[in-house]
Amino acid sequence: MRSRTESLPYPDFAAVTLTHGRYAIRADDEELRLARGTTGRYPEVGAIHLVDDLASIVVRMPMQRIAACASARTGLPAANFRFTAMAPVSPAMGQLWQSTTAFVRRQLAVNAVVNSPLARAGLVDLMATTAVAVFPNTTMTINYLPGQSGVGRAIVRRAAEFIEANAAAPLTVGRIAEACEVSQRALQAAFQRYHGQTPMAFLRTVRLRLAHWDLQHAKPGQTVAETARRWGWTHPGRFAQAYRETYGCHPCDTLRATGASSPAEQRP
Repeated sequence: MRSRTESLPYPDFAAVTLTHGRYAIRADDEELRLARGTTGRYPEVGAIHLVDDLASIVVRMPMQRIAACASARTGLPAANFRFTAMAPVSPAMGQLWQSTTAFVRRQLAVNAVVNSPLARAGLVDLMATTAVAVFPNTTMTINYLPGQSGVGRAIVRRAAEFIEANAAAPLTVGRIAEACEVSQRALQAAFQRYHGQTPMAFLRTVRLRLAHWDLQHAKPGQTVAETARRWGWTHPGRFAQAYRETYGCHPCDTLRATGASSPAEQRP
């Protein structure tokens, strides 16, 4: 069927990928026309929607979560973040959105992922970060953002201790910075200065070490996949690669050495 509807302003984020039909959105001075295999973003303002035999995949997220991710990565205050256009910055970035969406949909079909707070938080952060990269927004027009000076080694040590103590929780740069009473941008810069990596990279290293300990002390029937998910790794191949690079062996080798693995346990 064909339809024409008018929508009220939408305060959160929603992106649509067409799998069939046609879809046009008219908002203020911008119009977006979508065909099968293309992606666009709902506008924040009221709009007119023209639909013709539509089938689609829609991703919705709180704008606050996306703004927090953008702030953590660029230093832009979350209150200043907004999207500036409905279409992706390029066809290639539109394809990136679709491939990321497909990956997340596959992950959410796995009960173990849905039941893992770390895995769920990681998937939300992945989608939020991808949205910031794919759709035009205010972070793409920043020339300079002032940071917070005076963040020394003691604050970085305090942040590292907080990460170690809360590695099992769904941490973000914002939460770590808040615990240390510094800005996210200042914390990012200080971590690079003293650790040569970002706070989130440090968190991944901590979680990899904890996953290694888990595998060394595995219980009968424990698997590599469930251990990886427990510590926030939703992609088994990436977990195995990081594990090999750090410990020089495959995680299955560590698990088998404990005698806890089942014959069905295979290398991903």
